[in-house]
Amino acid sequence: MNQLYYKIMQEKTNKELVRLIYFDRNNFHYEGVSVAEEEIKRREVSELEITTWKKEIEQDIISEQKSAQLPLELSNKILSLFLPGAVPFVLSKKYEENGMINKARELRQWSVYGFIMYSILVVALLFLVMK
Repeated sequence: MNQLYYKIMQEKTNKELVRLIYFDRNNFHYEGVSVAEEEIKRREVSELEITTWKKEIEQDIISEQKSAQLPLELSNKILSLFLPGAVPFVLSKKYEENGMINKARELRQWSVYGFIMYSILVVALLFLVMK
């Protein structure tokens, strides 16, 4: 397993290693973090470079958090309402992959509203036809 960590960490950029060590260490096994620390030392990354990366990563994290909270556009709400099903759910997966958690949740929610709307319409039409 250790060799796998070494291989993975060697492929990461300095910025990725700094993020893993200083910001995301709780998301990784201790062994992975220690291998990342060894890799940073092996590459002889200076404290100035690390500080620069840390500032840039902090800005990236703020940007990611803002992106995660973006609301769903009206056009996508309408699309999901009138065309519920596979397309909105696939699109919501793409939003999740890009960190837009709120958009993904809202898209699935509007798709469910669409299913409910069509279900009510079918029941109403059946009621009218049976009458």
